[in-house]
Amino acid sequence: MRQKFITAVVGSAAIALAFPFAQASPQASPQASLQASSPTNLQEDVTPSHGYGLTSNEPVMAQDTSQGEPQAVPSFSDAEFSFEDITILSSGVEPRQVLQIQPEVNAQQQSVIDVDMNGQMTASGRTQTLPNIPTTMTLMTDVTRIDDADNRYIEFEYTDVGVGETSGLPSEALNVMRSQLGQLVGLRGSWVQAPQGAISQLEITIPETMSPVLAQNMQQMAEGMQQMSAPFPTEAIGVGAQWQAPYTASMNGITMRGVAAYELLSHEGDRVSLAATISQQGASSGSNSQGLPPGVNIGVQQTTGEGTIDMDLKQVMPIQSNLEITTYNSFTISNQGNEIPVSMALLINMTLVSE
Repeated sequence: MRQKFITAVVGSAAIALAFPFAQASPQASPQASLQASSPTNLQEDVTPSHGYGLTSNEPVMAQDTSQGEPQAVPSFSDAEFSFEDITILSSGVEPRQVLQIQPEVNAQQQSVIDVDMNGQMTASGRTQTLPNIPTTMTLMTDVTRIDDADNRYIEFEYTDVGVGETSGLPSEALNVMRSQLGQLVGLRGSWVQAPQGAISQLEITIPETMSPVLAQNMQQMAEGMQQMSAPFPTEAIGVGAQWQAPYTASMNGITMRGVAAYELLSHEGDRVSLAATISQQGASSGSNSQGLPPGVNIGVQQTTGEGTIDMDLKQVMPIQSNLEITTYNSFTISNQGNEIPVSMALLINMTLVSE
């Protein structure tokens, strides 16, 4: 369940970070910062020689936007998320039990998330393979108190973010990416989690110095954190139980509907193993999405995934999980009467280990 949080974070980060790499001019400065380009800059790159930066024989560089206008940090106020009623497909075998998360006050965890991504971007009929950039993130969680309704108050912090070596990406651009992702270190937030797993009162503190690209990712992370809260059924279930949790998410003019489906593979004491699948699809209202450059309109967004999650009901995050996610995104860039169709496909493999 909580793996969906990682899915949203990594998926949105992959799109936002790969977007400027794939569209940037090969003549960019080594001191470039990772920000999404304006449609004007994109239009200049969509030429027979540059091909939107998507020709296979051109280096991919980060774009220099250091002299551009500052962008406002997005807020989370426009994000809406809601679960529909859980449907139990099978209650499983006896013995059955109502599953609830029950971490105690001061229960702390360190979770290490390894991400490996492969993808392609296509624009104006040209396709380029995006650099495979392995990333490792370390997340600390702490249960600070429990109220009379048995809700847990949880604080979290990113303590480390690392970007591994990769081929196909100049060292200057890789260093820029490391610098930008390094801004996540020290990022703090909190949420309230009900016994069945539902999240509320999510708060994330974003420094004013954070780049607009990462700030936008954090906005999407807010949605992802709520997605991770897909609750256990309130009814007693046993091994072999299957249930579905439909949900609707709306943010930045994009409405997404998804279904998270789970099967209880094993249950011994406080340890639970689940098989999980997710399927999500969304489309924009046709208007420009907040946080993207003017003229960039999101089209279709599709996500599917499957994996396994091993949980300790006395802990907040999974003990171990493995998940493979496939995402497809399409959008258009409008400038001076021209519309450029762009699509991106990503295959994301993630592992999470907590201690």
